[in-house]
Amino acid sequence: MTLATGERYIRSIPKELNPDQATCLEVAGMLGYVSVGMLKVNLGWEDERSKSVLEELVSEGMVWVDDAGPEREYWIPRGISQI
Repeated sequence: MTLATGERYIRSIPKELNPDQATCLEVAGMLGYVSVGMLKVNLGWEDERSKSVLEELVSEGMVWVDDAGPEREYWIPRGISQI
């Protein structure tokens, strides 16, 4: 962003997580990743709820997608570095 004086600055607004997003990141913190199936089995969430929350986290850049396995996995950066 540029000010009227021609100077540039960066504006940063922290993202506030909703409870579902925070729970997903907490689960992902255990193994480094999370999947729809994991959320279904461990939290009893329906597929649509899990997919919605995970796609929000992807769009925010908080998790990365891995489609190499039998089920799509959503990795947190710390989990990727532990491979």
